[in-house]
Amino acid sequence: MSSYLPSFSQPQSRRNSFAASRANSYVRSRPGSAQGSRANTVVASRRNSASRPPSAHAGAASGTEKDEETDTDLAEQNIPALYIPQNEKGEPMAGRIVGGKHDTPECEQIDADFGLIKRVDIDMPLTLTEIVNENGKEYIVLNFATGDKQNPFNWNPWYKRSISTILNLMTLFIGLATTAYSSGIGSMCKEFGVSEFMGQLGLFTFNIACAIAPMVLAPFCELTGRKVVYAGAFLCFSLLFIGLALAKNIATIIGLRLLLGLFGCVGTILVGGTFDDMYEPRHRGRPMAMFSFVAIFGTVSAPIYAGFIDQAIGWRWIEGVQGIANIPC
Repeated sequence: MSSYLPSFSQPQSRRNSFAASRANSYVRSRPGSAQGSRANTVVASRRNSASRPPSAHAGAASGTEKDEETDTDLAEQNIPALYIPQNEKGEPMAGRIVGGKHDTPECEQIDADFGLIKRVDIDMPLTLTEIVNENGKEYIVLNFATGDKQNPFNWNPWYKRSISTILNLMTLFIGLATTAYSSGIGSMCKEFGVSEFMGQLGLFTFNIACAIAPMVLAPFCELTGRKVVYAGAFLCFSLLFIGLALAKNIATIIGLRLLLGLFGCVGTILVGGTFDDMYEPRHRGRPMAMFSFVAIFGTVSAPIYAGFIDQAIGWRWIEGVQGIANIPC
């Protein structure tokens, strides 16, 4: 089992990229300098470098003095001690960018191995940049700087737990709505005077919407942010239960179930990605396990209580109770 551990502790980074793994950084030692390897990076101290050839050990004292002179010359000339490759346009492959109120003296010391800082006229936190070549095209990839409070990995643990709880509750209510409807199909079809096959279409339309909608909602949330999609979709999802509880014919039920699946699919397509953004791999197991549990538990347990509601106060209250239960979330 130990053979699998490296894949978790040191994930393979993107080709030609140092954003995922600092060990694959484009940042290299300046040609001619005697730099070895530093922990988690290829950049190292020039002094006492392990990369010095054996023939140089005889004159170690003189070599050290030359290194010190080189360091002094670089410092006097204000030349960075690191060599960062450039693309065909002469642009550095790695760098840092900051601007506005976020431009403070402390920024100079943060991730200094990524090169010089480029300053812009807008309020922009310190951000790491790299140029990546993919299929003959160059892309600028942005990454959080070390210690950035906007990085979800650095959020307060209690804040992350509260978000995880809210998302798990949302997933639970969506899972309950998926199958609770099935318990009232018989009495609903009897009231509307249609066959149960028509009632079963409500299950089909919900599931087909959950299958197709993610192809639109998933890219859309990359443009607007997940918060907008979460809030808007769950609000519409909750309001649809009013129409389901007051519907006058089976066509209304089938149409509203289609919309219910459209807005309810956010509980299955986005929550896992949110946890992936908030938790590092070694901390991700517990929230993902809870998410998987509530998603399955909701679909399994819903017909149990929904059957009692149908027998006691009617199928309309199955939808009514679902809508009322969504209010606290």
